[in-house]
Amino acid sequence: HANLAANLRQAGVWFNAGRSTSDPQRVLSVLPFFHVFSMTVQMNLSLYMGDELVLMQPAPKLDPAAVLKTMQDHQINIFAGVPD
Repeated sequence: HANLAANLRQAGVWFNAGRSTSDPQRVLSVLPFFHVFSMTVQMNLSLYMGDELVLMQPAPKLDPAAVLKTMQDHQINIFAGVPD
C-alpha cells in the first residue's frame, strides 16, 4: 500500500505540475489497468485528483487516428502513453 501511495503522490506532482484537486482534467486511458503504470498513473491518479477518465478499449494495435479523434472530441488534457 505504501508503494502505491508513494507512486500516486509522485505521479501527481509529475502529471499535474502542482495543480489543486479543485481543477479537474480529462484523462485519456488506452492502456490496460492490469499494468501497474496504467493502474497508478491513469486510474488511481484520476480518482485521487477527481479527474474525468475517458476509456478507449485496448486493441491489438494502437490506432493513432482514433486516439487523436478521441482526444479532440473529449478535449483531453492528460494522456500518458508508452512507446510502441
